[in-house]
Amino acid sequence: MNYPRLGIGNRCLLAALAVLWTATVQAQQSDSAPVQAEARSENRAAAYYHFSLGRLLEESGSFFKAEAEYRKALQHDPQSSQLHTEVASAYLRNNRVLEAIQQLETATRIDPDNLRARKRLGAIYYELLASERRGHRIPSGDSLNKAIREFEAIGRLDPQDGDSLLVLGRLYGQAGRSREAIATLEKHLEVAPSSEEVLSMLAELYRSRNEMQKAIEYQEKAVRINAGSPVLLRGLGQVYEQSGNFKKAAETYRKGMNVEAANVTLVNVLRRDLARALILDGQIDPAEKEYRKILEVDPDDGDAHLGLGRVSRTRHRYEEALEHLKKADASFQNNVEVIFELARLYNDLGRFEEAEAGFERMLNLLRDPGDSFGAVRNRTISLTHLGLAAQELGKFEKAAGHFQELQQLGEAYLGHEQENLRVLGTENRNRAWVLLIGLHRAARQVPRALAVCTAAGEQTPTRAISALCADVLAESGKNRQALRELQGMLEGNKEDLEIYHYILQIYQREKRFKEAEEKLHEARTYFEHEKSFYFLLGALQERRKEYDKAAETFRKVIALDPKHASALNYLGYMWADLGVNLNEALDLIKQAVALDPNNGAYLDSLGWVYFKLDRIEEAEVYLVSALERVRRDPTLHDHMGDLYYRKGKYRQARSAWQRSVAYGQDQDETRKVKKKMADLDTKLALSADDE
Repeated sequence: MNYPRLGIGNRCLLAALAVLWTATVQAQQSDSAPVQAEARSENRAAAYYHFSLGRLLEESGSFFKAEAEYRKALQHDPQSSQLHTEVASAYLRNNRVLEAIQQLETATRIDPDNLRARKRLGAIYYELLASERRGHRIPSGDSLNKAIREFEAIGRLDPQDGDSLLVLGRLYGQAGRSREAIATLEKHLEVAPSSEEVLSMLAELYRSRNEMQKAIEYQEKAVRINAGSPVLLRGLGQVYEQSGNFKKAAETYRKGMNVEAANVTLVNVLRRDLARALILDGQIDPAEKEYRKILEVDPDDGDAHLGLGRVSRTRHRYEEALEHLKKADASFQNNVEVIFELARLYNDLGRFEEAEAGFERMLNLLRDPGDSFGAVRNRTISLTHLGLAAQELGKFEKAAGHFQELQQLGEAYLGHEQENLRVLGTENRNRAWVLLIGLHRAARQVPRALAVCTAAGEQTPTRAISALCADVLAESGKNRQALRELQGMLEGNKEDLEIYHYILQIYQREKRFKEAEEKLHEARTYFEHEKSFYFLLGALQERRKEYDKAAETFRKVIALDPKHASALNYLGYMWADLGVNLNEALDLIKQAVALDPNNGAYLDSLGWVYFKLDRIEEAEVYLVSALERVRRDPTLHDHMGDLYYRKGKYRQARSAWQRSVAYGQDQDETRKVKKKMADLDTKLALSADDE
């Protein structure tokens, strides 16, 4: 063999290593097969000779020549897991990662219990995942699964290796295997019970599963270990916030801002969290102050603009809200939270086309929610709002498609291992049934609504859905059967209140007002608030044309709750419709609109009282505004027709009345509108004859 010239020291070392390798191998041979043992001994001695020579060549800087020796070593002893591991180490020293992986995979295939090879292979896959994340790419499932495989093997071979358990817990978390991540990290706590990092990770995992009591328990333990960590305090605040304890969340964020370890960046982050928690706790003024402090430092801060958009919307400053939310959208671009707030604002403003586009944009960002409770919940919200926006625009088939997709989303999680996702799956399926029933009723497709009820009945529906379906049955003309079913659902407790509501609706549709009032008094004991009882009683009295009694009853409601917008509006509208007490009616309705400025019914009432006061221009402003928000209400179109008629715009009046008839469901009201149309046609015909 033509080997390079080696110094006398290296040659002696090489010979000694070969002798040692041969002696070691011979000592391991079985006496039962002396010939085979001798052959193996010679092969292993040769393998070690070439491996040792390769090491010397590598140390002298000749890796390509060293690699040739390593290959010869492997040819002599291809079943040596240890040799493959050593060759892999040589490849790693020379940045030949792919070849190292091949050697380590071979080593673990030969000997699944080769811990050294497992650790090196696991470290490589873990680093590959980290590199993919640093490159802002989603880690590949292949690398992730391989990393998990190796660290599972390490855990089996060395159960006390806390670092490996920690890595395995992280990997399970990345893979969405939260249950296994939790089990692994809790095992790690047996090795290192005071690890604040592991405690915090466990809190986050339980939080992702919406198991908030456990999340709070672990995060509080982490904070007790290191009470001066603003990061841990922020984590605790987030857990409190998700659990609904917004006041405690705000207190915790403030505490994090005030610890010595909090730098300027962390203080700003915690200030954003604090402002959000304050909003959720109903502390709007303090929240607004915190957001404005953030914008003083950074005028382009997207979180602050998002927060101020919410504050402005709450304060009914809609143009300001729109301005802030658009700035937040420009800052974040495809942020689901911002897109949702923008779409919801457009919905409030009656700009349903823009609302629909926003919810569609949101949905497109949530195509594959996986096992994340938050992502599934966000997709639930987007599908629900998108379907409702399409319904408002009269796109019934499109709306049905969104609600059906919501139903499929629910069914996909009915048998999920995570309890919170199973619960959400059931809620989504039930929510979809209710939305589909409401959609078909709005589209006057009662047979389709009944078909949905039949499908729901096959899946053990909730009591609420059964009651809703009884009401649909009544709408189809089977009032007696519907009432029998509803009566059979009464159980003699507070849950009966919803059933009574449906019974009352059926009696009112049939104009059986006396029986309706009897049922209302029968249900009185189940009302949580007297004002709710009196409100329904007042509405019944108004339907019976007992207007003085109704007014007295609504005044009781307002006395109990001066901000009861529905009662303020109902009494004001009743007087406006009767043409009495118009100035007081105007004041009442203005109060209702101030409480809920985007309520289409209240805006219609305001327009109608202005019409009755002969303030036609103001009436038109509010009636148009109402129709922007509620486009398929027959009463609104009837009022608009009356206004156009008063202004002498007869063609527009007739079109508005036609829409009222098209959307109307009350036969008496529809008959009145048809008479207006007939009278208008007669008037126009007589005018034509006079000409």
